[in-house]
Amino acid sequence: MVLRQSTTGELIAGKSAGDVRMPLAPAATISTTIEVLLAIPAAAATGDYEVHLALPDVWPSIENDPRFAVRFANADDTARSQRWDAATARFRTGTTLTVE
Repeated sequence: MVLRQSTTGELIAGKSAGDVRMPLAPAATISTTIEVLLAIPAAAATGDYEVHLALPDVWPSIENDPRFAVRFANADDTARSQRWDAATARFRTGTTLTVE
C-alpha cells in the first residue's frame, strides 16, 4: 500500500505484505484480507492522500522496474477515480485518506 499526498505528491509506503501468493488462491472467487502496516510519520503533510496498491517484483535488482510488477486486473474506472499507473506500477484505488 502506498499513500500519495494529493497536493505535494509525497509518498508514504506501507510495510511489505509478504509473499501474497500464499493467501491468494488462483482464480479466487472469495474475498481475502491482507494486512499491511502503515505508519503516518509525524512530519507528514496534512491533507488528502490517494490510496494506491503496488506489488513490485521481489528481486531488489528489478523491484523498481514497472515492467516486472504485478498489474491488477481491475479496469480503469474514471467515475471512481480508479486507474492503473504504468509509470509507477501502482493501482489507484479511488479511496482517499485524510491526514489532519
